[in-house]
Amino acid sequence: MRPPCGRNRRRSGPAFASTQAQPLRTLTTLRQAHSLSADEARRSYPIHVQAVVTYFDRYLDKRRIAFFLCDRTGCIYAAVPRDTVWPGRAPLPGTLVDVSGISAPGDFAPIINQARITILGTPGFPARPRRSPSRTCCPAPRTGNGFRLKASSTR
Repeated sequence: MRPPCGRNRRRSGPAFASTQAQPLRTLTTLRQAHSLSADEARRSYPIHVQAVVTYFDRYLDKRRIAFFLCDRTGCIYAAVPRDTVWPGRAPLPGTLVDVSGISAPGDFAPIINQARITILGTPGFPARPRRSPSRTCCPAPRTGNGFRLKASSTR
């Protein structure tokens, strides 16, 4: 006697293989990680990037150590486990780091969760652009047609 349709059937073949979860691609830029939707970020995409630390605070969040990182494509928040210890000193702003972790939705935008950070060096931040002498003293703003703007009150 044949089993009823749908029960005790072997699950193999091309139809079943296409429904199995495919491995997630590793994200290699901060723009890729930050551009994920909340649902995509919840899937825990693997992330591996090199970036510069722009903000570090061990006490901002009781759940984890807070980092903000930037690479040439964008910036993102990275959550490092509280018990993380670095040889020497912690990676302060301006430090080039290698970061591995997984995506998570975060409180406001996608983040790198369970981040493991390795210090690569200290390249520092790019130099500020030089200001021309005419811009050192804040002149009144101009509109696009060359007229100066003046605040006025209707009272």
